[in-house]
Amino acid sequence: MWREKYIRWQYVIIALNAIVSLLQIWFTYGHYIKHEYWLMLASVFFFVFNGWFAWRGYKQLREMQAELKAEVWRTLQTPSEVLR
Repeated sequence: MWREKYIRWQYVIIALNAIVSLLQIWFTYGHYIKHEYWLMLASVFFFVFNGWFAWRGYKQLREMQAELKAEVWRTLQTPSEVLR
């Protein structure tokens, strides 16, 4: 099914967003040390932005898995005569 492949790719995208978000913390610290406050604020913004996208993607992924599970159970509980 296309959903399983989508779910696998979504996990990869979520992981990449989380990694980029964590790297932004390192960039923020570097800008703070150099007293580059505008760039530090930009790094904080991108940290929050990527973290929010990772969280939202994970939330949507969990909803899709719940819908898939409900659909599978609905199909399994349906008599075979109705499915023809």
